[in-house]
Amino acid sequence: MKKIRIYIYSIVSTILIILTLSSCNSSNIGVEGLEIEGTTLVSMGTCNSTEIILPSGITTIGMTAFRGRSNLESITIPATVTTIEMGAFVDCFSLQSVIFESGSNLTTIEAKAFKGCVSLNNIKIPSSVSSIGYSVFENCNKLILTEYDNGLYLGSDSNPYFVLVKSAGKHINQIEINPDTIFIHSYAFTSNNLLNLEIPEGVKYIGDYAFESCGSLQSVKIPSSVINIGVGAFYNCIKLKTVEFAEGSKCNTIEAYTFKECGFSSIEIPSNITTINEGAFYYCSLLRDIHIGENVRTINETAFLKCNSLENITVDENNQYYNSKENCNAVIETATNTLVLGCEESIILSDVKVIGDYAFAGKFINNFFTIPEGVEKIGAYAFYNNTALPSLVIPSTITQIDEYAFENCGRITSIYYKGTSEEWSKIDIDPSNDCFKIHKMYYYSEIKPTIIGNFWHYDENNYIIKW
Repeated sequence: MKKIRIYIYSIVSTILIILTLSSCNSSNIGVEGLEIEGTTLVSMGTCNSTEIILPSGITTIGMTAFRGRSNLESITIPATVTTIEMGAFVDCFSLQSVIFESGSNLTTIEAKAFKGCVSLNNIKIPSSVSSIGYSVFENCNKLILTEYDNGLYLGSDSNPYFVLVKSAGKHINQIEINPDTIFIHSYAFTSNNLLNLEIPEGVKYIGDYAFESCGSLQSVKIPSSVINIGVGAFYNCIKLKTVEFAEGSKCNTIEAYTFKECGFSSIEIPSNITTINEGAFYYCSLLRDIHIGENVRTINETAFLKCNSLENITVDENNQYYNSKENCNAVIETATNTLVLGCEESIILSDVKVIGDYAFAGKFINNFFTIPEGVEKIGAYAFYNNTALPSLVIPSTITQIDEYAFENCGRITSIYYKGTSEEWSKIDIDPSNDCFKIHKMYYYSEIKPTIIGNFWHYDENNYIIKW
């Protein structure tokens, strides 16, 4: 007979109910011994059943809840479950069958949920699912998949082509994706030989690193139906030069590292994009021209890091959040007058107050560089890795220089400050900026000084002259 022990604790007005069902017989179908907190299944607990039918009312199967339970062969998941958390069934080596009750409300399957379930062959994803994390089915080599053209698919309760899990081979150069596909799974085409990719209307989600290291891929067409393109989806596609978003695109974010190390020479961010995340175009070393679309409102400071060939930067004139006014060849955040992205040819306007984090990092400036009067702050890593930068002028208006602002600028020989040594000593300079200690500093003086020191001024042609 089953015994139910209920422990009720009150912690800051929260009642935690832990149900522990004991007296489990390993040969029975049941839920005996499962540990449930509220509506979350936390752990398999002491249960040794080979077949489990979870009780209705559970909404979440918790992180690693069944991890490594090698005796589990079959599980039935009730319609009330909405989320299967990361690694919930990871390394359940004997798990063969996962059954979702009719009318399932499942929306989310997190990363690695079924990773290492090497015996899993029977599972149909509920059509209610709108999020599938990375490596959910990694090493699930016995899955029964449906082949179409050069792709292998896992079905839903009503659609045999619901998830494009992987390519049918490692060296394919073309793929016709089934028009009923909703998901392209993470790592689906990693290191394949695709040349051109046209994703059909109807696909909504492109998984993390789905086309990573497709070294021959040259062009991609993304339909209006795509809502999300995952992290690193086209990372290291070194020959990728063209990405075309269909009119009316629903995708509004370029995720982290999506186009890292791609072969673009020119990028026009379309009007559907509002957010460009961390490292989105990191190390696109051939990139020369960037146009920021009218609806972009957030650009991560590392989005274009190490794009060291940049020459032309423009922002749509209708953008309310960023501008490139007066043909300054830079991206300026309008609300704060912060220069967030520049290049060697950028003009720092007189109303710019801040040079943002990473703004000129790795941009290969090999000419004398002047930061004009009016700039008050130089952000972290602002000129990081400008290995060709020979000399620079720092204005008297500067009050703060953040960490590693001039890190790895090894060619700098002289730094010219448009103020006195006393004024320089009052600036809040992060101690990581060693260049101010090891390179020669010159202080401004309109007239020839009568004291010994390093001083400079401008001549009638606005050239720097050392006294």
